[in-house]
Amino acid sequence: MFAHAYMAYVRSAILSLASSREHTGTPAAILKHLNTMLCNDGSTAEVLCTLSIIRLCSTSSTVHYATVAHVPALFFERSTTNIRTIDEGGEPIGYSRETEYRDCTIDMAQDDLLLLTTDGITDASNSDGSGYGERDLLHTLRVHQDKQQLLETIYREALQLSSSTLLEDDATLIKIQRTV
Repeated sequence: MFAHAYMAYVRSAILSLASSREHTGTPAAILKHLNTMLCNDGSTAEVLCTLSIIRLCSTSSTVHYATVAHVPALFFERSTTNIRTIDEGGEPIGYSRETEYRDCTIDMAQDDLLLLTTDGITDASNSDGSGYGERDLLHTLRVHQDKQQLLETIYREALQLSSSTLLEDDATLIKIQRTV
């Protein structure tokens, strides 16, 4: 119900920072600005928002990422085959005016992969409470990282554990992979 209103806040914060010469427009700066806007708006009092922001650059291999109370991103480094959980998030947007947010800088080499998901995937569960958690997500990424259908595989595995043809919560998956 609030998704459209929050999208307007996010767009407004990004546009405001983009037009300001004092701000760098980093993901953490956008989150801080957005948090201030929501904390100062009486109509959004007691409503919290989770969010991840990524800044990509077409001329660099660097990715800037910041998140708040969201499922941690997973970074698969091809050269070492290590998967690193990136969880440097702060409190939800709108929780406290004093909340500070941090940027995480990721240097991506060729074929490295960054996976982002919402809790609709990691909270998928069946009637007895067993579900597709973050450990399952890590396992699927490790086994299927080379497959073109990685996102479809993750979604299908989460769906198989639920008792429905649709997941109950939002189910967003984003794969960012450096190919050159």
